[in-house]
Amino acid sequence: MAALNDASLQERRIGVLRNYGGAGTDERVEQIFINSIALLHQQGAVIIDDLSIARKGMGSAEFDVLLYEFKTNLNACLESISPQDGTTPRDLAAVITFNQQHCAFTMPLFVRIFWFSPRAKGR
Repeated sequence: MAALNDASLQERRIGVLRNYGGAGTDERVEQIFINSIALLHQQGAVIIDDLSIARKGMGSAEFDVLLYEFKTNLNACLESISPQDGTTPRDLAAVITFNQQHCAFTMPLFVRIFWFSPRAKGR
């Protein structure tokens, strides 16, 4: 919020969704949520606080979006790292290959299927 100038939120309409997954399960998160909304209002935003979205069936779509974003952002991050002696993975496919070759060491506690799911998503 510090990067916003004094007038950047004036009369901007911001919708607040309160029936998000996990709503009300952590008082600390709820307080941060409430404080953030108050700060947006103090900065001049018009808070629309009566939004409701039917969430039935969104779980699998939400996970698909997560996979697309994960692959895209992981690839961008890996592409931005300077290679160290040619061993730095450059994309998700290279990470998967490495994990397959060293799975006893790298993946003993994780479900490997997660790493394969995003491979087919996005670029």
